[in-house]
Amino acid sequence: MIAVCYLMAYEGGPVEPGDDMAGAEFRWWTLAELADESVKISVPTDQKWLMERAVELYRLWKNSDVELQLSRDAGSPVRN
Repeated sequence: MIAVCYLMAYEGGPVEPGDDMAGAEFRWWTLAELADESVKISVPTDQKWLMERAVELYRLWKNSDVELQLSRDAGSPVRN
């Protein structure tokens, strides 16, 4: 089986759960908090290394000069 994971960046604004999660609470976690053995994540199960990799990839993306996403306004690429 192959799993596909997406890396997305939070860029501000209120966090609003969708209809299926209405009333749900959320919080931001540090990698150290996620590494605790008592913390269980449901997806991907037993793959906490992906969290560290996501932070690495985010830092690579943020520090790059590659056009990776389109502007919401003009449809033109946004430079980091």
